[in-house]
Amino acid sequence: MTERGPELFLSKRSMIKPKIESWNVYKAIPKDGKWIASHISTSTSVSKNHVYVDEGELFWLDTRGKDSKIMAVSDNPFLVEKAETLQASDWINGFYTGMAKVPYGLILLLVAIIWLAPATIFIFFVSF
Repeated sequence: MTERGPELFLSKRSMIKPKIESWNVYKAIPKDGKWIASHISTSTSVSKNHVYVDEGELFWLDTRGKDSKIMAVSDNPFLVEKAETLQASDWINGFYTGMAKVPYGLILLLVAIIWLAPATIFIFFVSF
């Protein structure tokens, strides 16, 4: 219950693209005797335990198996601006993720060479 009256928060699994399902968080308010829902957020995990903190701020828990993330949405411009800035931890995580993918790229390159080199040599000898 807020100052404007009752509000209902719910999450629903639905299609966002053909063959791609997601969990969507909605907020519904009564208007002219009907509940009108508005879309708040989309997630690929199960959204549950919605907590309405303040006017325009909602937190919930996204769960996938044993992993959980706290998600939030806000109308407050200061919070939105703060969330959109890159922190030092974002750069460090990006660097480590990039460095972890280098061996996969080298292995992929090696497999491609192993497949392409014999085929290229065979085509070269067959052509002449």
